This record gives sequence, structure tokens and C-alpha cells, in this order.
Amino acid sequence: MTGMNTSNENRRIGCIFDADGTLLDSMGFWQALPQRFLESRQIAAPADISKVLADMSLPESCAYLHQQYLSERSAEDIRQEITAMIRQAYAEQITLKPGVLALLSGLQEKGIVMCVASTSDQLLLEMCFQRLGIASFFEAVITPGKENTDKSGPDLYVRGETVMHTAAFNTYVFDDTLLPVRTAKKAGYRVIAVRDVWSRSDWPLMEETADLCVDGLVERDKIFAFMGVNKNSKEF
Repeated sequence: MTGMNTSNENRRIGCIFDADGTLLDSMGFWQALPQRFLESRQIAAPADISKVLADMSLPESCAYLHQQYLSERSAEDIRQEITAMIRQAYAEQITLKPGVLALLSGLQEKGIVMCVASTSDQLLLEMCFQRLGIASFFEAVITPGKENTDKSGPDLYVRGETVMHTAAFNTYVFDDTLLPVRTAKKAGYRVIAVRDVWSRSDWPLMEETADLCVDGLVERDKIFAFMGVNKNSKEF
């Protein structure tokens, strides 16, 4: 685990935020995307299509849609169409979840450094953050890139910790899904689980695993209290 050597650096506090479902109110879009795509092709989508595709990568999902519903279209054509739908959503539609701007502003005022670790596309996230006015809060937006890593291992968090020059025990990870919560906790980070309606079935396990669970980033005072941040001063 990457850590800093001096006492000043060891006291530096950082936050690593997930994007979709934590900062961005985007999970509903992702859940509806397969059905919307099929309906745009005049194909009646089964009710469980999102669950069927949930654990597939985008290329795998497109291959499945090609095989099951659109044999006349190549998987690559399907990928391009779906990618265009995703790009439009991040460029124009997706919004912040409640409380995000206030929390980020408050953390910045306290001198706490922040970054984003997400498995979504980096350019799309950066474009969306610029549109929503939160890009300047982050030291970096960290994504797998060409490395095929996901949140089953701590690589993205280690990269975030390195960028922010923080130690793991002074780095807080915010995420709305169970796998990253477990990964970050096991790797020695302080974990704040954010309850999102789309992960409702995992809430009990998230509560067992995380150091703190909140109903959203709107619970700024609860988050500040857990982090030991005095909301009325820059002392922490």
C-alpha cells in the first residue's frame, strides 16, 4: 500500500469518490439503457434485460444484444449506437445527486484533497463534471483506462492515494455499491457507504462492512462529524 513518509504527509486527509450513484444521479439511466436501446429499434425488451446485462462489459453486452435481438446488426454497430446514447446523457442529461456541491465545497474549505475513482469512461466523466461545475474540486479522475482493472482490487484507490499524497488510514472512500465498499475496507481505507436506491438489496451488507453509512451526500454534518471535521472552522 502506498503511504507517505513524513508526519505532515501522514496527516493529510483525502477523499476518493465514486462517480455513478455517488456523485452523479446516473444509475437510473444505466438501468434503463438496454430497454431504451431495444425499444429504439422497435424491439420489445424483457423486463429483466438490465439484470441479464448487469455483470457484462459494454463489448459483452453488445455481443449479447447482437446474438439475441439484432443479428442483422454487428456488435460493433450496436456498441457505437449505445456509446452515442451514453455520450449524450453525460453531455446533456445526467445531474448531481443532492448535497454533492455543498459537501465538496465544505471539504475543499477544510483543505481536504479529493479525487474520483470510477470504472466509467474518463473523458465522459470529465465532460460531465465540467458541465455540472465540480471538475475543479478534484486532483484527478482515475479510471482503468487500458488496464482492465475494476474495483474488485484496490488499484484505483492506490492510484488515488498516490495522486493526493495521502496515507490509506487518512483516505476516505465514498461508494454506493457493495463490491467497492468491501474492497476499500479490506485495503485499509476508511469507507463511507452511500445508500442509493438501485443498490437497496445490498444495504444491510454495506452497513456491516463500511465505517459509516449515509442516505446521501446531503448528510454533510454526519460525514464531517465522522471525519472529525469541524464544520465551522478549518481545524480538523
